[in-house]
Amino acid sequence: MKAARQLGGRLALALLALAGAAALLLVAPPGLGGWHLEVEQRLPREGHGRGVRAVAISADGRRVASADDGGTVHLWDATAERLAWRSTTGGGAVRALAFVPHDGGLVAGGDGGELFRWRLDDPVPANGARARGPIRALAARADGRALAVAVAGGGVELRALPSLALLDRTIADCGPCRPLAFLPDRFHLLASDAGGRPVIAGLRDKIVEPLEPAVPASAAAISPDGRRLALAGGASASVWDLAGRRRLAALASGEAVRGLRFAGGDGRLILVHGDGERWAWDWRGGGPPRRLSSGGRPVSAFAAGAGGEVRGGDDGVLRVLVGGERHLLGAPALTLAVSDDGRRVAVSRGSGLVGPGLVEIRHRPSGHRTHRLLQASPPTCLAWIDGGRRLAIRRLDGTTATWRP
Repeated sequence: MKAARQLGGRLALALLALAGAAALLLVAPPGLGGWHLEVEQRLPREGHGRGVRAVAISADGRRVASADDGGTVHLWDATAERLAWRSTTGGGAVRALAFVPHDGGLVAGGDGGELFRWRLDDPVPANGARARGPIRALAARADGRALAVAVAGGGVELRALPSLALLDRTIADCGPCRPLAFLPDRFHLLASDAGGRPVIAGLRDKIVEPLEPAVPASAAAISPDGRRLALAGGASASVWDLAGRRRLAALASGEAVRGLRFAGGDGRLILVHGDGERWAWDWRGGGPPRRLSSGGRPVSAFAAGAGGEVRGGDDGVLRVLVGGERHLLGAPALTLAVSDDGRRVAVSRGSGLVGPGLVEIRHRPSGHRTHRLLQASPPTCLAWIDGGRRLAIRRLDGTTATWRP
């Protein structure tokens, strides 16, 4: 019996080795009839199906929000890799998202100037407002009581939370309107001027102070202790002392930097390039950055916080890193395999021909997920072997593996 199981396992792996990219289609194994339709109903595509234009991540990293050109906003449970709800704004593209601290909800801003606020447990917007132009960036203050809204051609508006009532306007023209962030003292705002150069605007004294030497910036990060500011623009990055308003280090990365965040205190900076590569830069040591991961899908939207980071792509898939754990949100199902007893189904997910993939085990008929395994390459074929004790996996890069869930 043991020899027969081993022979069956080798045969399954051999069959997997013969499978090609055609297995990317979601097809039920022979004899299972309409089971693939049942899986499609239980595991529908939860992603956007189009390019992601804005993302946000909560302070604890447990929730992720994403939005697309069609005005659809998704709220995700990142650690469970589950869609919590989907909401449609009914307007144009949503270009900005922000979580409000202390469970104050989620805010989105669109091309038509629409502002929407949701409670985290309800897909119906709780309230809304309208800015005086297309919204390009949002930032919520740490106390959850104020929201900065960067408006293309209209400067920065300061609004009350949760009402979204207009309180004040500052900075006559914010140019590209990124970066946008409240500084730790709550009374100064990091923004940009008409030329895209970063400035610090006082919300009380109305003084706008440029950072010199002035370099256009499109992304920013503040260190956990509030002492350091990191800026990225084009293929360059820099670190600043916030109190002294002086530059401490600068880097020419050679590739466009899409986003950045501090990691391990304020001595190391994570740089995310537009092609999806991640690099670590020890800016205190002055050495060259070290590559952490190779490129995958191009990054169309990026957000980071104390809880982790999220990258959105034109494929509609979100790649999340929280507490050292990687998660894939919104990836479509590629192929499946059902155990002999019909009680378990293995489903592979991926976003195309490049980037990571995911294999998950779900129970039938509930659809409850019990196990997950992240793969470096999208899994294209799955087969249960050894009487359902192990799962054989063939990946798009031609490699095979076995897994005992």
